[in-house]
Amino acid sequence: MDNKNKRPLGISIISILNIVAGLLIMLASFGAGVAAQGVLLFAIGIFALCVGIGLRRMRPWARSAAIFGYVINIVSGLVDVNIPSVVVACIILVYLFSTKVKEAFSNEQQVLQTTTSDEKQTQSSLPESNLTVQLPEAPKHEEVIN
Repeated sequence: MDNKNKRPLGISIISILNIVAGLLIMLASFGAGVAAQGVLLFAIGIFALCVGIGLRRMRPWARSAAIFGYVINIVSGLVDVNIPSVVVACIILVYLFSTKVKEAFSNEQQVLQTTTSDEKQTQSSLPESNLTVQLPEAPKHEEVIN
């Protein structure tokens, strides 16, 4: 990765936190008393893990998913009156909306689009083949009466 597409340190930290939290939540889901709670916790853990991996790989969808997840975290924290959780989620949201982070992810999007268009151009520049394949005719089946 060159300097203009380098992952910001804050994204590295948030991605690691998401990966660790996702794994811990998935582990905690096995201790849930009610099966529905366990399934919900496991799904939340998978979500956090995927977002963490996506952020680590600088995928633009992961930034959007992280924003969604932290908004849900704020709402949940307000309902549960968990002020530290709300404060941390707000700080992370402000960071995710910062110009530096937006630019880092938009640069990554441009790199992905350039790579895709380069691949298409390479494919379209290949010469067309006039190769035709002739399949043999299927044998005719005749009924045999004994």
